[in-house]
Amino acid sequence: MLWAAAGTLCYSLFSLVEGVGMIFRAGWACWLAIGESGFFIPIEVYELSRPVKFSWWLLLVLVVNVIIVWYLFQNRNRIFRHHHHHHGGGGAGKARQVEGPCAGKWNRSQRTPRQPRL
Repeated sequence: MLWAAAGTLCYSLFSLVEGVGMIFRAGWACWLAIGESGFFIPIEVYELSRPVKFSWWLLLVLVVNVIIVWYLFQNRNRIFRHHHHHHGGGGAGKARQVEGPCAGKWNRSQRTPRQPRL
């Protein structure tokens, strides 16, 4: 019972850190969200590999989970877009889009063009 409580505490703290990062639009928070979504994939594969535990329902859950993680990874620049206030000349105080650490080096060719300033 103590292990279950400790695991729940750790998962809750992880979710809290992720949520605070999302609220403050921290670049690392998107990677936590993608990692948290993909956390159960190895466990699902393990359960499916056990002959006694195979279930079509579990296979469907695995496929949906993989699709969700793939979608989040492929669309991370759009979903986890960061807005920062620019206090320089011209557009003082207006929000502009910048690419944070979540943009990463993997999909530089797929980045969306910058939006014009209003």
